Amino acid sequence: MPADFTGGKISTKPVGARQFLETAETTQTRTISLSVGSLPTHQKLTISFDLYIIGTWDGAGYQGFGGDWWQIEVSRNGAARENVFHTSFSNQQTKPQHFPKQVTDGTSPAAKGALATNLLGYPKATGKFDVGDAIYRLSYTISNPTAGPLVVYFHTTTPMQDINDESWGLDNVSVGGN
Repeated sequence: MPADFTGGKISTKPVGARQFLETAETTQTRTISLSVGSLPTHQKLTISFDLYIIGTWDGAGYQGFGGDWWQIEVSRNGAARENVFHTSFSNQQTKPQHFPKQVTDGTSPAAKGALATNLLGYPKATGKFDVGDAIYRLSYTISNPTAGPLVVYFHTTTPMQDINDESWGLDNVSVGGN
């Protein structure tokens, strides 16, 4: 694992044998953080990555299920975390998700905005879910008016089921400024 990431493990996709960073925690909320180190002053920073949603994600939490919410936050110079984007994802067509909207802005159909579904090779849950995995290509631009260290937090904000049932991972992560 690269030295600047914490909270993840290197996993291999079932199809294509490509490696990615998957959440390693068995707790109900799971975090991967990226410490970017001391940055010069930039007017804007762009954080880009592929997000893999794996397993039985329940989306916004309607229809009697708890919901599976996910968030990206940043901390500059050790300050409190700031929300970049907070949303939910669903791998079941009958359960809506928030993405591509924030959790406060309404819902969308399951897998809306996904770059691809069922491409990574994770199995679908028998008779329950339509999608075993979904790939989302995400990019967020934030202001960064001061120099100094930046920590990016990728995490769930609702309790997750067992890691073998609901998981997520990151690939192709980049942080750049201008």
